[in-house]
Amino acid sequence: MWINIHDAHGEIIGSYFAGSVTLEDWTEGPDLTVTAVLSCWLNVVPERSAGALWKTWSRRAPASMNDWVNLPLGQREGWIEVAQKCRKTSSPAKKDGCYVLTGTDISDLASFYCAIGEAMNGPGGYYGSNLASLDDCLFGGHGPAAPFRLVWQNSVVAMNSLSALPTHIKNKTVMDSILECFDRRGVTVELA
Repeated sequence: MWINIHDAHGEIIGSYFAGSVTLEDWTEGPDLTVTAVLSCWLNVVPERSAGALWKTWSRRAPASMNDWVNLPLGQREGWIEVAQKCRKTSSPAKKDGCYVLTGTDISDLASFYCAIGEAMNGPGGYYGSNLASLDDCLFGGHGPAAPFRLVWQNSVVAMNSLSALPTHIKNKTVMDSILECFDRRGVTVELA
């Protein structure tokens, strides 16, 4: 079964898959409304902050870049989830034949994925939530496929934040892993 999220006009803007659905209770109200209680499993447990973001996006999808910047740490993961499920693609125009990633607001891994999503797919865009999904996105389907050129503006800010994050790979930072992922797929990254 698919659990659909609708916008204010009734259009489906996102979905979650639920499996092994069992109807536990069914109550009909006097105003012809129905309350159903279901038990099921979800292939993805929604991020805690996703519910509030779905309500916001159902009224107005992000129209400008960096709407995620003011979200507190821990809520940016919800932004990434909603962006992925919403599957919004409105690629920003390339500038001088390349995509531009702004590193100014990258302070944690989630903010990197928020920023790269918008760099590749415009406001509210998705382009991965971890290294494996970033690698998948580089093949296309969630925006531009590699190879391409990426100018990473204010990369020093991002580098300082991402290089300080813990990693399970000896002598390799998160920033190193991200750059290797791009390089492996033929993306030319210019750190500016």
